[in-house]
Amino acid sequence: MIEIPQTPLAQAALTYLANKQAEIDALPDYAQQVIKGKALWSNKGGANFETVKSTLTSMCVGSKRCNYCEDSAADEVEHVKPKDLYPEDTFVWGNYLYACGPCNGPKNNYFAVIDQNNRILELARKKNDPVVRPQTGNDAFINPRNENPLEYMVLDLATMYFVPFPGIGAVQKKKAEYTIEKLRLNTRDYLVKARAEAYEAYLNAMKAFVFDKSSNKTEEELENSLNKFKAKQHPTVWAEMKRQHQTINEIAALIAQAPELLDA
Repeated sequence: MIEIPQTPLAQAALTYLANKQAEIDALPDYAQQVIKGKALWSNKGGANFETVKSTLTSMCVGSKRCNYCEDSAADEVEHVKPKDLYPEDTFVWGNYLYACGPCNGPKNNYFAVIDQNNRILELARKKNDPVVRPQTGNDAFINPRNENPLEYMVLDLATMYFVPFPGIGAVQKKKAEYTIEKLRLNTRDYLVKARAEAYEAYLNAMKAFVFDKSSNKTEEELENSLNKFKAKQHPTVWAEMKRQHQTINEIAALIAQAPELLDA
């Protein structure tokens, strides 16, 4: 988890978040906490919150890309656990990430838990529903702030679709399926196409690195080439290419010539 840097401005931002959250937590009634949280969030702003946003920007993949789909521009502060359901996490730093509208919009206040019978229970509160605490259970949505999505799902490099990781437990499989469905990771055609294009871009970059290595480039030049892998979009594609390299002959051959690519 990336934390806010240990600077005076950053510490002021953390204090700001803590104070806002304390105003919510001080209320004895859950419904009042929900109302207070929404009101405080709508009035957030100033230098302290700009520090929060700038730190979230540093967490983005590629060039300020969404932390969910890795494709669109990240321009919305997303509550992983919706503030309407979990007012106790409205101003909690670990509940934030930057997301794009196409991901954040459909997800919105949808959230779910997995009960003891391995059933997914949707928690989204409808307009006239009573404002009561949501049912407890295992979170059905993978939280990339404190969970590694690649421990739950795998990107099939042949289809560029995400699927549950083979052999995982029933709860973990439910989490993978729910997250893939809610974020529409496989049903947005442009995402699938973008992953395929990223695959080709990474493959070409691997070939270029192997060529540079054989051309007696300096250590500094080679290091700069490796660093470029970390700045490319769709880093999950690259992670999967490395994870699955032994099963794909072309990638395996390139890794054999330049094993340092596995550390890029």
